[in-house]
Parts: sequence; structure tokens; C-alpha cells
Amino acid sequence: MTLTDIIPKLASHLGGLPLGDLAELRRQQVKGPGAPAFWRLASQYGFLHQPVEPWVAITKIMAILTPRAAQGDAGSLHSRSYPLGRALCDGGQSGWVSGANAMPVFSEARLARLIALPFNRRAEGLERAVRMIANKRDKNIGIDCFDIANLLLSDDPSHIQKLSKAYYGRLDAATNPKGN
Repeated sequence: MTLTDIIPKLASHLGGLPLGDLAELRRQQVKGPGAPAFWRLASQYGFLHQPVEPWVAITKIMAILTPRAAQGDAGSLHSRSYPLGRALCDGGQSGWVSGANAMPVFSEARLARLIALPFNRRAEGLERAVRMIANKRDKNIGIDCFDIANLLLSDDPSHIQKLSKAYYGRLDAATNPKGN
């Protein structure tokens, strides 16, 4: 399976997992052995023979973003139309206040620290970032989980640039609604 196949299926599957498995995925250590729930997902979705650490981080972060709800009522986790950078800015909230004094949920200073992290520390920074928005986001607004995977699987600067463009595009649209 390719990343294009894996991420939407994984996102859908996480929403239907028993709460205990989700909790196990959220608690797993990225540099650790991986939780049993992780290994079941790795086998089922074809990343069993991929490098373990980035996939542990991806599943952990996606599990953190999966709303705590009754099984089968987790809302939407993944949507290609809602970039991670936008969600960091507005918290994944449809009612986020715009205007001249709009304050991003994840501050510009925090974003600057996140994008400055070396690749080998990006997973921990990204985990902290999504924890800030996980409980705030509307459960029916999915986030582009490809952004998460790409940031953790590749050191290509275009992924950080995409994150930054989406964040600042959303912030600028909120603070300058008429393009002034």
C-alpha cells in the first residue's frame, strides 16, 4: 500500500477503535517498542516493514486527534481540504473568531519553534502542537493527516513550507478579511 492508500483508511479505522486501544496508541512512546494496537495497525495497513519510529509517531498523533467519543461516533479525523497548518491557527474550529485581533490557537512563537526543530525532534514538537488543538477542534472537521505523515516521514523542506503557508494564509484571512 502507498501513503495515499494508508492514511485515509488508518484515519477511518482509528475512529472506530475501542477506547482502550486509542488510549494505548496515545500513550505509546515514539522511541519505544510500539503498543500492541500499533502493531495490529502496522500489519493491517501495510507499514509493518517501514521504519518503526515515524509510524509510531504518526499513529500516536492521529490517535491524539481522534475525538474521545463513543465508538463509531468519533466524527471526522481526515480531510484533504483542511491543512494541518490551518488547524494549528484556528484550532480546527468552525467558529474561530476573525478580525484585527484574531489570536491563533497555536501561537506564532510556538510555530516558529516547531518549524525550527531538527528533523529528529519533529515528532515530539508536532505531538505537543496537536495536543493543543485536539480537544478544541470540531469533531466534524477533519485535518489533512497526509501533512502529519509527510512531516514525520521526510525532511523535505516543502512539508514545513506547506504547514507555514496554511497557517499564515488562515491567519492573514482572519486578520485582513478584505485583503487590506
